[in-house]
Amino acid sequence: MGQKASKVNVWEFEPVMNPSDLAEIFRTRLGATQPKLQIELFDADLMRSNLDLMYASLKEARAIAARAGAPQNARDAVMALYNVKLAELSQLFPVFFLFESAFRTFTAARLKTVYGDDEWWKPIRDALAANRDLRRLHRLGNLPARRDVVDTVAHLLTGMGRGAARVVTSYDLLEGGTLAHVERLIDAHWSAVDQALRHDPTQAKLTGTTFTNLFKVVRNARNDAYHHRSVQHRARVVAIAEQLLDMLDMSLRTHVIAVAKAPVPQLTFAIAVEPRHG
Repeated sequence: MGQKASKVNVWEFEPVMNPSDLAEIFRTRLGATQPKLQIELFDADLMRSNLDLMYASLKEARAIAARAGAPQNARDAVMALYNVKLAELSQLFPVFFLFESAFRTFTAARLKTVYGDDEWWKPIRDALAANRDLRRLHRLGNLPARRDVVDTVAHLLTGMGRGAARVVTSYDLLEGGTLAHVERLIDAHWSAVDQALRHDPTQAKLTGTTFTNLFKVVRNARNDAYHHRSVQHRARVVAIAEQLLDMLDMSLRTHVIAVAKAPVPQLTFAIAVEPRHG
């Protein structure tokens, strides 16, 4: 396979290696030079694995080898770490699903109340469809049109493409955008949003800036997970998600435990495992 330039991971600011780079780490940087069979098996692993998770697994394997010496079976050791990282991502998906769903729905309901209209965004869509100057919009619902709000909604609707024509409610609007759009709309309407949040009376009240910074931590971690990258500082991310959901009178603990205990049938598989599966 030809050598390709490393790309930049904009979320973690670390290089994301290509298969050749990862294979080189495996061959020479896990405490010992690997035997030919191990290299062949790992090369095959690389052709069917997520390279971001594999890079994280190799980094950890290198650190372990530096402390404890080369593993007896390097390929098994790396794949065990890979499976742990996959399990860690899987464990976080309910957290991110609950967080994202709650704040999309809450923000949509809050904006409907703020503007006194569930179609407060419609003048923006109409202007985009007619190719009219968005700066000529003066009102959204029962409020003056703010430039930052207009720009955020216009960006959201443009990103939806033809799907924007199917938006009917504020919920449809926020479901069609990214979590970054939700964050920006919360920030733009902070005083009105803040009135509906339950602040911990034993702690200093969160400012809009602090709330946005905390929200951004969870959002970026969610993006890492949804793009199959390892999430850094998992405990902190969960603690922040729990804190912000508590402001909606929602217990993250209760919901995550309920999901874990849900009576879902185990997955079944029909194809027998063969040597060719590695």
